[in-house]
Amino acid sequence: MAIALAGGSIPAQAGSSGAGRAAVAEASQQAADGRPAFTIRPGLQSPPLPLPGWSGQLHPDYGFEIHAGVTGARARHSINPGYSTGDFIYSPTLYPGSHSCIELYDNYHDGLELWVWDQCDVTGGLHKLTDIDSTFRSKYAPNSAYDFQIVKTNAATNEWMASVYNVTTSTWDVLYTTHGNRGGDTFGWAIFEAYTGYNPVTTVGDYCTKSRGHVWKASGIKVQISGSWVDLGPSNSHWRGLNTPDDAYGCPSVTAVRDAANGYTVTNPTLSCEVTYSASGWSGGFTANITLKNTGPAPVNKWTLNWDFAGNQTITSTWNGITTQTGQHVAINNESYNAIINPGATVNFGFQAGYTGTNTNPTNFTLTNGSPCT
Repeated sequence: MAIALAGGSIPAQAGSSGAGRAAVAEASQQAADGRPAFTIRPGLQSPPLPLPGWSGQLHPDYGFEIHAGVTGARARHSINPGYSTGDFIYSPTLYPGSHSCIELYDNYHDGLELWVWDQCDVTGGLHKLTDIDSTFRSKYAPNSAYDFQIVKTNAATNEWMASVYNVTTSTWDVLYTTHGNRGGDTFGWAIFEAYTGYNPVTTVGDYCTKSRGHVWKASGIKVQISGSWVDLGPSNSHWRGLNTPDDAYGCPSVTAVRDAANGYTVTNPTLSCEVTYSASGWSGGFTANITLKNTGPAPVNKWTLNWDFAGNQTITSTWNGITTQTGQHVAINNESYNAIINPGATVNFGFQAGYTGTNTNPTNFTLTNGSPCT
């Protein structure tokens, strides 16, 4: 599912289907204290589309799954201003479960926005958003993180309210309220979620290279049970997803770590690597041997080495790797038996190729998420 907005198709959150009716508060009006207006968007739905020329679409997610029976959730979300991608990255995001009508999350696409997803409206989907710009950050996120909460305010009508904490007034500013029937799962989540395609040139998602060096963090997650706020923990939640994402995530360098009982961190680190490239040839052909060394402090898992030839070199066979070549661009992926490169360790692979003209050795090597190799 997706929401049709000007300029493209926006993928829906997982499990987003709504029934019943919603009462919407604070419709696109500038508050008296000058805080940002929160804009209502109708939840029109159409199929999500991959980027032009890409193959399929991947929808990975992982993080916490909150058990049924809570009446609210609260957390602190980190932000990465200035990061944008052709994909859609929802992170961090939180949904309290227990038939909650509201899910709230940061959306990275053509900028950074705070989105409110309404699970109970007859046109369930995106209903409010605001740019997380300098004005928003001055009031809610002066230290690159903001606090929010989603609370059930009326059990009889299943009414829920989302609020953001205003650090300048020390009050919770109401962002959105709605009520109605919420079908489907009662479980909630606080996760990293991506909509990305498979790029046949780089073999990773667009967000993988553009988010290199970024960290998404949710901390201080609490749930409301019987009117009291308690830390998220084993009694009310469980871990969901993989600590080391597989190929389905479109970014093998991304890792997710539950770093506290009530917090998690998702990281797409800048990798550190060294490449030794040696070629020997004959008229119209050559073989090349490559040694890739992990010079960073952490293991590299499921790697891709990218480079561009200067001429018309065409690879005809590869050993100890899987090659994808598009014009002058080459991406060599690991085999199953050499997927992990521990710190200080190396992997060796190579290929045979043909060419006409001049065979210049490539020098512009990058690893997986665009991290440059020396």
